[in-house]
Amino acid sequence: MDVLVTAPTNIAITKYWGKSDELNIHPMNSSISITLNQKQLLTTTRITTGPGLTRCSFILNGKPQNKLPGRMKDVIIAAQLRARLMRPGPIHRYVCIESANNFPTAAGLASSASGIAALAFGLAKLYGLSDDLPGLARRGSGSASRSLAGGFVRWCATGSNPLIPSNSSVIELYPASYWPTLRVLICVTNEGSKSLGSTQAMEQTVSTSLLYQFGRIRSARINEERLLDALCKRDFPTLAEVAMRESDQLHAVCLDTWPPCLFLNAHLLISLPRYEGGILQVISTQVGDGPQLIRSSYFVDQNEEPS
Repeated sequence: MDVLVTAPTNIAITKYWGKSDELNIHPMNSSISITLNQKQLLTTTRITTGPGLTRCSFILNGKPQNKLPGRMKDVIIAAQLRARLMRPGPIHRYVCIESANNFPTAAGLASSASGIAALAFGLAKLYGLSDDLPGLARRGSGSASRSLAGGFVRWCATGSNPLIPSNSSVIELYPASYWPTLRVLICVTNEGSKSLGSTQAMEQTVSTSLLYQFGRIRSARINEERLLDALCKRDFPTLAEVAMRESDQLHAVCLDTWPPCLFLNAHLLISLPRYEGGILQVISTQVGDGPQLIRSSYFVDQNEEPS
């Protein structure tokens, strides 16, 4: 028995960085993201199960992996527990997972978000689950929960119990069609993997950065309020400013972490082209392989034309 699914990646405008609950993956602050079009960026996953399998296996981008990552195990176990609670009958313990990304993996393009989202969605189809899929995906990656909705998505700081189906903590604020002139352009300057994973980096930030502990949550709430208003009005300059401020604050708390988490190249020149007093484009960077910049995401409103 097998299923074949795909899932998109997403780019956070207001950033998720830090957990209030490490076990159930609840965020310290809410975050808002844009889900990208699967015609450009996606993860394709095939999940196979049956009595003939004697162990779990994982193939990533055509290469067999030595072991199944722990957070993938968490998603599989949670899905199988839900399936056993829902219906009688045997649940085959072992699965074979074949996953492929059409973009660089572990390089700051949120491949874990699309990968875990595809895994959770595939397991839901495999076992006939329908409730709280974001909660299931969150067991493996907090950002993955946002990839299960389209358009502009908010992951609320107050979450649900991942083992008990309930209302999802992920909300689709606006569909993909809401702002048709908005474009996201991605520049990959290094396809290598990050030297420090996001999970470890954010744990270090939460525990050691005074800048994070005394200022980040408050600023995240202020930026989110401004972004919600900007989305409601389709106010691109405010969206651009919030995206850039969030990007800068993310790297500021990473630098304030001890030891520092370096995700930006010191030779990278970031500029904001402006015309007639307005912002034409904005760069919102995510964590990547230090000291190389892995991703620059430009939010460009095509209604605007430079003079």
